[in-house]
Order: sequence, then C-alpha cells, then structure tokens
Amino acid sequence: MRTLLALLIAVLPLAAQDFVWQLGPREALEYRREFTLRTRVVETRETPPPPENADLRVFPGVHNGPVLLGGELDQERRAMATPPADPRELGAFLAFDLRRHGGKPVRHVLPAVFPFGDLVVVARHGAVETDGSQRIEAEVTREAPPPRGLSKAQHEAWVLSQMRHGLRGRIEIVRRLDPARGMVAAFTARFVATVGYAEGPRSKAEFTIEERWDTPRIWRADEPAFRERVADAIRRGADWLRTRVADPATGEFAHFVDRDGTVTYNSGRLALVLLTLLKAEVAATDPVLVQGFAELRRRELVDTYSLALALMAMEARYAPADERARILRGELARAQPRTPSLPDRSLMGEWVQRLLTNHDAGLDRSYRMRWTYSGGQRFDNSNSQYGLLGLWSAHLCGVEVPAWAWTGAIGHFLAEQQRVKAAPLAFSLTGHAELAKAAAGARVTAALRRAEPMGWGYEGNGRPAYGSMTAAGVTGLAICIAALTETRRAPGELLVKAQRAMDSGFAWLAGRFTLRWNPDNPYMPREWHEYYLHCVERACELSRVALLDGRDWYFEGAMLLLSQQFPSGEFPGGGVHGTCFAVLFLKKAQLPVLTGPR
Repeated sequence: MRTLLALLIAVLPLAAQDFVWQLGPREALEYRREFTLRTRVVETRETPPPPENADLRVFPGVHNGPVLLGGELDQERRAMATPPADPRELGAFLAFDLRRHGGKPVRHVLPAVFPFGDLVVVARHGAVETDGSQRIEAEVTREAPPPRGLSKAQHEAWVLSQMRHGLRGRIEIVRRLDPARGMVAAFTARFVATVGYAEGPRSKAEFTIEERWDTPRIWRADEPAFRERVADAIRRGADWLRTRVADPATGEFAHFVDRDGTVTYNSGRLALVLLTLLKAEVAATDPVLVQGFAELRRRELVDTYSLALALMAMEARYAPADERARILRGELARAQPRTPSLPDRSLMGEWVQRLLTNHDAGLDRSYRMRWTYSGGQRFDNSNSQYGLLGLWSAHLCGVEVPAWAWTGAIGHFLAEQQRVKAAPLAFSLTGHAELAKAAAGARVTAALRRAEPMGWGYEGNGRPAYGSMTAAGVTGLAICIAALTETRRAPGELLVKAQRAMDSGFAWLAGRFTLRWNPDNPYMPREWHEYYLHCVERACELSRVALLDGRDWYFEGAMLLLSQQFPSGEFPGGGVHGTCFAVLFLKKAQLPVLTGPR
C-alpha cells in the first residue's frame, strides 16, 4: 500500500500538471541537435538510377537551427503559434506542443508546404510517465491547398502549379518534460515518409529523418552573453569574407559582363563584400579593402544591383564612426553628409547617371520610377529597392539626385501594392528609445496603429505578395519619404499616401510575422533566407522600429542565424551573398532615415 501511495504521489504532479513554457517573448531556447536525413529513390526511369541519399528535390534551402523562440509561442505559451513551412521542422513543432489534449487526436494543418501542398498531421499524445517522458505518434498526409485569399489565377499559377507532390508518412516522438523549468528537456523524433512525384522521371521516393534535441540553454535579448556572441559571429563572418576577397580580380569577383553586356554581377558581389566589411568595422585602410576599392573603381558597372551596391560601399567608406548609436541616442537627427574625395564623388556621379537609365522604359519615370537589372520595359521590386538605396547613398555624399526619382518611385510602390483580402489589422511599432526605457524599468505602452495589410511581390506579373518583397517596398518608401522631406521637394499629400502605404506594409509583415522562412513565398520559403532577414532589418531600421507588433525581430533573427553559422565563419545560405546578408543583419547595418516616434 505504501509503495502504491508513493507511486501515486509521484505521478500526480506530472499527470495533472498544466504545462506552460517558461520562456519570455525576448528569450530563446537553443538545443544541441543531432540530425540525419537518409533518402532513397524507389521508382524511377533515370539511367543509372540515383544512389542512396540522393537529392529528392523536396527540401529546398537550409532548415533552421535547433532554436525555440519565445516570441513564436501562442498566447497561452503552450505551443508554437505558426506551423512550420518545412517537413524537417515538423518533429520539433509536435514535440514543443505542451497543450493537454485529453488523449484525443489533435489535427494540425501546415499550409502550403513546398512542394507538397497542405500537410495534414494527426497526432496522438500518450500518457506522461513518472520520469516526465511521453510518446507522441502522428500520421502525415497531403492535401491540395485552398486559395487563402489569393485570386483564382494567382492560386493556380503560383501555388497549385508548385505544390503537387504526394506525401504520406509517420512520426514517432519521445520527449522528456521538465515542468519545474517549464520546458521540453529533450526529445527524439523519427519521421519516415514516402514521396510521390507529380511529374518527371521519378515516381516514388522515401526519406527518413532522425533527430535528437537535448541540453537546452536559455538566451535573453538583453544579456551580455548574447551581445558577445553576436559580436564574435560578425567578426568571424567578416574574417571569412576578407579571406575570400583577398584577390578581388579573380574567381567569383573577376570582372565579367553577362547577358549581352547588361549584367556585371561579379562586380556587385565585390561591392557587397566591401560594404559588409566596412559595416563590420574593418578599417578602410585595411589592405584588402584598399585593393578591393581600387579594383571596383576600375570596373565598368552596368546593372542596377552592381551600381547600387558600389554607391552604398563608397558611401560607407566615408561614413563617420558610431553614427547609428549617436542617432539613436538623439545626439544626431539623421545621418550626416559625407565628404568623399573629388575623384570618388565624380565617379559616384557617373554611377548615378547610369543607374537612372536602368529604369522601366515603358513608363514615364517621373510617374513611376522603378528598376530592373538593365532597363527595358520591365521591373522588379528587389532591384527597385537597391536602386533607391544606391541613390540615398549618393545623396548623403552630395551627389545630386533629381526629385522625380523619389516621387516616381513612390508612384510605383503605391501602384504595385497588393490587397490580400484581409481585414484591417491593429498592430504596434515600438521604437528603440521606447524599448530602452522599458529595459530600464519604465512603463512603456506602444500606440496601436490600424491599417489594411498590403504587400508587394517580385514583379507585376500576378505573383502574390511575399515577405522579402514587402519589406523591400517598405524600405523603398521610407527612403523616398526621407529624401523628399529633407529636400522639401514633394507635395504633402504624396507623403501622406506613402506613409499610409508603409503602414499597410508593416501590417502585412506583422500579420504574417516569422523569421524562420520567407512568408507567403510559395516555392522558395527557405531559399535566400539571409536575404529576407536583411530586407526586414532594412525596413525596420530605416524607421527605427525595434519591436514589430511586440516581436523582437532582431533578437529572433539573430538567434536563428547564430545557430547556423559554420566554425569557419560562413553562413550556409548562399556562400558570399548569404554570409554578407547575415553579417549586415547582425550588425544592424542600415542607418535610420525617418525621425520622430514610431
């Protein structure tokens, strides 16, 4: 009897425990993870057939590190609020669900997971054992995704056409709960699935994912250890880039003109690395930077991307030290004018004139100013963002930029912003000053804004709005508002419309906020991840936004990046480009341009 009573006493606290994550919105848990992925093509017409562990072409991009962010928990702090967009993250999503389901099956829908569609997961939670362990078993199937606010044409062209593969699988999870610390102390997961191909020579494949997460460590946004880790990651990333660009005239940086003389992409890559090293506080007198800029000055730059980055790099070379901190402390109202050498300023003037010719020639540029790589009758919002960033750098260096470039760009972003069939959203934008006051113990309440969520896609071809391009639209508008306000060369009505469009862009980002993937990008959610993070950093930093609807975008993005960096200093999402974007994000490289409370 005594033994039975002791057993009941031991079991009751766990069985009756109402588990809640003890993790604040500006905290994160980072685990140690062991992860293996094995693949096998079962049926194919390929000759010879693919080997074991072939690329199944169903896991695009790099999946996230072993991190749970406090900001992504639901309001009850019991589960992740947003389902994953990657099958590789399904094990953690299920293991981190602390809700009590009463022994009943629970159904999850993972919307629009490339290249399958909606993944339907039916999970069953076993009883919690006396040692805190618990089994979870789940069946995974695939369904065709519904439109979710898209037009029929958009849905068919950009979603259904990309998400046609079949998937059927089973997941087995064993986790160990730690109610005293309010966390999952460890878990193992095994996911076995069969993939059915919609087209091509393959018809069936299998994959097995096995992983173990343990030894969690809490990180906090305001702790010195986090800031030290960020500083070390920036230094190691810069060291890796510095080694790569040691000979800027060769390899991936060599001068090369492509696409019938319209693209000098290698030069853009060179300028991006020079910009990143300067932002990472490598001295302009460093021999690698001196050599790199000498090479860049010799180049004939053609495309928008290369011209804009060259302007940004040259401006950064003449930027005063500690300028961002002085702006945020209120010592400076805005970025200070730069004084480049006469030869550099003259060269920047030539780059600006070439950049202004790369606009969409199909429209009057004073009506809609927008860019593609080399002009013609087309545009894309990525190059349009870079074009404006380059012009802003030229403006800071005293190079004349015509007013029609700014007003025309506003006209473009106003015309191309997309409605998404969503109700107006109430959200908050908390500035750096307010966040600092809150950290010091002051009571700070961010004022709610209300706007209709509206975003931007890549081109005007019906592609839906998605995360990186919506952030790019917000960036472009912020720069135009700042330039026209500073020079007083725009009617107030246009600036009011631009500000409203920015608010709608922020509402779009707030309503779909995640930094784990590029939201609403149906077939590239995990590719160019660092680029998406850098776009968010620019959009928020330009407007002095520290918290986007209560989410610490910087802390969350930094934790995801830090968990992925290789020992060499490189980041995994695209070599030089991915590492540059990651370092620029971690450094908060973009200076604020808009003043006043946010």
